[in-house]
Amino acid sequence: MGKSGTALLASSISAVVAMAVVWLQYSLERRRQQRADRAERLAGFFAASHALVLHLGNLARAPLDEKDQIEVKARDLEDRINSRLAQVQLLEDRDIVDVARRLDGQLVHLARQARTKQWPRDDWREARADLSLVVSAYQSAARRKLGAEKL
Repeated sequence: MGKSGTALLASSISAVVAMAVVWLQYSLERRRQQRADRAERLAGFFAASHALVLHLGNLARAPLDEKDQIEVKARDLEDRINSRLAQVQLLEDRDIVDVARRLDGQLVHLARQARTKQWPRDDWREARADLSLVVSAYQSAARRKLGAEKL
């Protein structure tokens, strides 16, 4: 093999190595972006759930004649949580979807309870006690999917 053959071989190897490096960088960036997107989805649903829980506490403690007015103000919260839940249902694995649905179901149940009467603070705290278990389950599943340590 002459000098031109060696130069051609070296150029070819350099081109293949450069393509491999570009592909590796693209792959790593894609994985990083997918993880960031997943974190945003999971945290977004969690944050929307938390905001709704705070709203339900206000709704539960409100007098019956003020509940309709308070609910009107929270329509955007309901839209936000429904949007975030839809994203989770479409894009996440079954284990995350299942626990997100359980959390959503618990929130729906609490919303119905909050509308029934004016709840004393301690009674409402007791009524929403089961929510903590579902919230912990969602948080654990989400952290596991993101590769985070257990709390």
